[in-house]
Amino acid sequence: MNSSIKHQHNQVSQQKEISQQEEISSTIVNNIKPQKTNYKKYLTDFVEYANEGIHSSINSLQSINITQKISHIYEMPSSFILPDDDLFAPTVKKFLEDYTLDDIYHYINKYDIKKELEIKGYKDIVISFDTSDYFVHKLSLTDKSLLNFTSTIKSINGQFLINLFIRKKKFILSDFKTYQILRRIETFNENDEEDNFIKNIKYINGFGAMEVYKFMESQLNDKYSLYLIEWICMQDPCSKFSQNRPQFPGQNYPGLRIGRKVNNMLIDLAHKGDGLSNIPENFHNAYIYHTQDYTFLNPAFQAYFDCLCDSLKNDLKVHGLSAVSWAFHNGHVKNLNGEIEIWKPEEQVYSISSKLSSYFVSHGYKSLYNIFRKRDYQVSIDWNNAKEIWKFSLNHQFVNYSTAEDIICNIHNEDEKKNELNIIKDVANEHQQNGQEHIWIPEKSKI
Repeated sequence: MNSSIKHQHNQVSQQKEISQQEEISSTIVNNIKPQKTNYKKYLTDFVEYANEGIHSSINSLQSINITQKISHIYEMPSSFILPDDDLFAPTVKKFLEDYTLDDIYHYINKYDIKKELEIKGYKDIVISFDTSDYFVHKLSLTDKSLLNFTSTIKSINGQFLINLFIRKKKFILSDFKTYQILRRIETFNENDEEDNFIKNIKYINGFGAMEVYKFMESQLNDKYSLYLIEWICMQDPCSKFSQNRPQFPGQNYPGLRIGRKVNNMLIDLAHKGDGLSNIPENFHNAYIYHTQDYTFLNPAFQAYFDCLCDSLKNDLKVHGLSAVSWAFHNGHVKNLNGEIEIWKPEEQVYSISSKLSSYFVSHGYKSLYNIFRKRDYQVSIDWNNAKEIWKFSLNHQFVNYSTAEDIICNIHNEDEKKNELNIIKDVANEHQQNGQEHIWIPEKSKI
């Protein structure tokens, strides 16, 4: 009986196969091509499901094997060969999908950026943008004099005045680096030697991190269109660093001193979104953005940052922002336990829409900020062991021989002692070339 049923089943299968072959043959005979597999749909479905799985995985802090789960939902065609056109996002011709090259020239004029550059001797401005990367767009502004083969600027790093990499993206809470860090802090185990990034974060513990991210989950439960400043550099290649204009970490040339004008232009370009965002690589970047009304998404980190600024207020006045930023960069900033305070940045945001602005002025944000601000996190700079950054100080009387003697007294090798003393004398000479005392006092002003 079973063999008879099996035989009938085989006959039905063979008939279906023959019928399908005849159908395909008939289609070819009638010059009608078989329907093309919609590979893009498979890819879109896969990406959407993967994205959903990743976000749910972050929220539950559980690992997920997306390729294993996807196979149970979508059956991939056996000959899944994706054309190159479908592998990549479409290119767009407009900067940030909205602006032509003429528009950018208009904004450069509107905010007097061109005028400021002409004052500095750059009178033949050239602007270009690159939108070949669908996600991150590049805007470059230079002067023809920097591109001329007779130019004294030979390094490719000096052949531009402004370089901007910016990304327009819709964020949900789990996309923010801040949120991801807080979740990792909550579950961090002191015995976990591999996660050095979290291990070096001292301003908040697991319980505090949970309080903050729970608040963020209750408030940031929408999608937010943000313009993320991936990287921006404004430089004057024909200028030189000096005692009055010391080099900052990451700089190849002095700045153009048009940061506020450029930022105002970016705010205008981003007016359709909810805000601008950046992750400041160095302490001085965060400080400058802060003076332009950027606020950290994490209220605890904003409080921590303000504590740093308060602790280092005297250093900022006496030595300047450059020297303090170098102190962070070179590991000379220490907390009360004598541990090196490592700069671990999170998102800073300039809110444009009322939807995002309401988060920063909410009672919850202010309450959490006040809790962490009252903890009065303290740091200090070990200047005696930071002689390699003395040259960045604005205090021309910073180095004196009593300090020098204190530093070299523990060096017993005469050659090493002589070398150290020569370095200190060189720094002292640099500081004393100009007898005028310079105090750098930052002022926060509205944009």
